[in-house]
Amino acid sequence: MTGRDGTARRPASAQRNGRRRDLRERRNAGGDPSGISGRDAAITSSMFELGTLTTTLIGFAAALPLAAAGIGVLRTHVMPNWLGYLALLAAVVSFLGAFGVFATSGAFVAGGWLMSTVPLLLSAIWVLAASGYMVREHVPEITTGDAAVLQM
Repeated sequence: MTGRDGTARRPASAQRNGRRRDLRERRNAGGDPSGISGRDAAITSSMFELGTLTTTLIGFAAALPLAAAGIGVLRTHVMPNWLGYLALLAAVVSFLGAFGVFATSGAFVAGGWLMSTVPLLLSAIWVLAASGYMVREHVPEITTGDAAVLQM
């Protein structure tokens, strides 16, 4: 195969295999397999831990609006009660999930599936359910009746 400039070109699979081989050679030679030389492993680890920590601690911030929405729905009956209870459940799970920063191992560790993913998914389910209810409830109805009759 030749490229536009007439030089020989390798197929895409050969290019991928070549990149894999280069990574293996760098790893075996003691180089950085990510291809970023000069980066300290401690900095990379610290940045990952900081991201994991903030993802888990967002549960404290998410709990307040979820609890307010749940209480508001239950007091005003603007939406069905189950949406209010779902918001309160999401608030409690988000609040408890934020305490994962104190765990050091297992499913309760910060950034783990139990402390980060479950509260996020529960909150997303509530947002989708409440949004769907609001859209469905406020879609204008098309009526045909006496009001739409033209006078001639």
